[in-house]
Amino acid sequence: LPPGFTQVTAGDLPELEAAIGPDTAAVMVETTQGEGGVVPLSTDYLRGVRDLCDAQDILLIVDDVQAGVGRTGTWFSWQQLGFEPDIATTAKALANGLPVGVAMARGEVATAFESGDHATTFGGGPVVCRAALTVLDEIEEYGLLSNVAERSEQFREALGHLDGVVNVRGRGLLLAAVLDDTRALDVVERSLELGLIVNAVRPDAVRFAPPLNISEEETAQAVSVFEKALG
Repeated sequence: LPPGFTQVTAGDLPELEAAIGPDTAAVMVETTQGEGGVVPLSTDYLRGVRDLCDAQDILLIVDDVQAGVGRTGTWFSWQQLGFEPDIATTAKALANGLPVGVAMARGEVATAFESGDHATTFGGGPVVCRAALTVLDEIEEYGLLSNVAERSEQFREALGHLDGVVNVRGRGLLLAAVLDDTRALDVVERSLELGLIVNAVRPDAVRFAPPLNISEEETAQAVSVFEKALG
């Protein structure tokens, strides 16, 4: 963890409340724990975190690096969960492979920054900014948020019927197939051999994070390959 952070159990509101002290400035969460196994935090918990931050007069920061830019079916993950953060970060898919990251803040929070408080050497480069704007235009023009919802349902339905898969969790096109054993690494290696890129995020969980423009046919093909990898 970076200096200054205290880690608490995701989903445990009393533990979070107990960890907040007089020097606490903010709480930072992922709405879906990406590297933690693609574990979606409940709406009640996330709204509870928002209420707790308001009651304690501290900021709520959402790390939307993995779940943002349409990945979960809305532009940002919290938009479907009934709360708003004070600060949010996103990156990864924003420029479709080019290096870019964004930190966003509500007006009164943003005004706490003054000229010279923060700077970057290469921040705001015109090439990556143009790429990011183009990505947003493409998502909007081709209706990819709707496609995320449709393909998510297709993945859930198809993966959930495979032998060896006991659960499918996540939101949108950030999903994990939970296996009935701890051979996720072996399944991932076999999937790669067969041409499917997936990732083991836990010994018993395989992450699916396909392109937002994946088609119905490509989704079916991905599930078919994964079924073969399961053996």
